[in-house]
Amino acid sequence: MYAEYTPDFVIMDIAMPTYDGIYGLENIRKLNPNATVIILTGNSDKAINQKIIQLSPTRILEKPYPVEKLVSVLKSIKNSTSYPDVMRILS
Repeated sequence: MYAEYTPDFVIMDIAMPTYDGIYGLENIRKLNPNATVIILTGNSDKAINQKIIQLSPTRILEKPYPVEKLVSVLKSIKNSTSYPDVMRILS
């Protein structure tokens, strides 16, 4: 899906049907090592968390989190890089 749409950024949960987020992040990194990827996780498994860290997501948000935290992360990303659509949505 990433290759088809080449989004400015990806927000992805680790727990997903069919493919998990680690598989998704691995494949995104193969296509674009510099992709902006925000990982959402409620996982407490140390091995899985270590694998996530090795894949260097842009940000990791641990569940549960207030929606304001996600908005804050998106604003931070918007301010560090030019994402006009995010700027419009968050303004």
